[in-house]
Amino acid sequence: MELVSTQITHFEVQALFIYNAETGKLFWHNPKGKQNSTTALGRYHPDGLLISIGNKPNQKTYRVARLIWFYVHGVWPAQIIDHINRNPFDNRLNNLREASHTQNSANLSVKANNIGGLKGAFYRAKVKKWGSSIRIAGKRKWLGCFDTKEEAHAAYMQAAKETFGEFACAG
Repeated sequence: MELVSTQITHFEVQALFIYNAETGKLFWHNPKGKQNSTTALGRYHPDGLLISIGNKPNQKTYRVARLIWFYVHGVWPAQIIDHINRNPFDNRLNNLREASHTQNSANLSVKANNIGGLKGAFYRAKVKKWGSSIRIAGKRKWLGCFDTKEEAHAAYMQAAKETFGEFACAG
């Protein structure tokens, strides 16, 4: 499956689809055959909804969030479309923003293997303290050792807000 972002024109996108910015749903403008004008478009992918346009072998697959951005703004996003609430299936316009890879990564939830459950906090058994670090421009910056996981998380959040601004996410 090839994901593309520039094969369709803005005029074609607006002719093919209707977008509801309040619900974040995309619909066919003129459904054909088995298609239904009341069924939202997009097939499941763990990173968000996908849609294929055209007939095989010339069919192209797009990320629905990128297609919506193009539909509304008339230009393809320069980088990644970030979902502010971290739900890749919530394509309401007020939940979408352009982001760099670094900004998008800063908006990730706490990892499932994080035993403390707080972003930026991890237990250091050798010293019996909670450590904290943050990755900036591909390099890990040590933030220190703390008595509680909450203190370690607070240090991470302060560094994240200073570094990533509105993209900093508590997890």
